[in-house]
Amino acid sequence: PKQRRVLRAASFCSGTDTAPRLSLSAMVLGSAAPGPDERARLEARIAELGLAQELTGLPEKSATFLSDEIWAGMSRKLRVSLRILSLAESSSDVLFLDCGLIACEDEGFATRLLEFVDDRIVLLVSPDGSIECEWAQGFVVTENEEVVGVGDARWWEAILPYRQERVASRETQVGSEDERDDDEEDM
Repeated sequence: PKQRRVLRAASFCSGTDTAPRLSLSAMVLGSAAPGPDERARLEARIAELGLAQELTGLPEKSATFLSDEIWAGMSRKLRVSLRILSLAESSSDVLFLDCGLIACEDEGFATRLLEFVDDRIVLLVSPDGSIECEWAQGFVVTENEEVVGVGDARWWEAILPYRQERVASRETQVGSEDERDDDEEDM
């Protein structure tokens, strides 16, 4: 029989990009009222990523409330950085990141960002396997909650036809579900 381990301390950062409606520092640090030392440490981390000027441009720097308008006006790099820095502040040993968050960033920036969580196990999740992440070093393919393959970048390229087939299959399933929903609404 298979032995299963239960993962109890994991955090997930999805690809959803909506305003958190908290202050920037509260979002990242997980505290309703972070102190000046905590905010200074956060601002230093943002500066390490080359985003200090953008942070300075916010009305109250790290104390800025992240409304829909402020969030939309921020660069994608800063929004992604804040989300991943919040994982760095978590106590989880295992972190799951939607691959789409960092796959379109340049390798240097993504590497600097992931260095904040390099003391953890970081898994990049690609829901449909269609996102390319050229600098990733290893890949895991799952199907129906089972691991069906593990390999390096060469292996990932070699299974491109399989990945394309899976994406096409999912798109066909989604399309037929949408048609059924339309038919049900007409009744």
